[in-house]
Amino acid sequence: MEQLYLKGLSTNIVQFDFIFNFLNEVYFESSLKLNPGKGIFDTNIFIYRLYLDAFSDFLKKSVQLDSISGVLSSNIYSL
Repeated sequence: MEQLYLKGLSTNIVQFDFIFNFLNEVYFESSLKLNPGKGIFDTNIFIYRLYLDAFSDFLKKSVQLDSISGVLSSNIYSL
């Protein structure tokens, strides 16, 4: 298992934000806020209009699934 060390940031809060806009109005946003000195982190993942049928071939290899379709929008977070 690899570990990430943030040299010189042991008392600072570090934040990483990622935003991706895809075709057909699909939107993905992720935010990660770290406080390495205290071992505290906040995460947020937001997905908008993810078309599930694009993943059917991948899912059929690992799950007993005849078909999958629809659109997923979700906000997942931890505090």
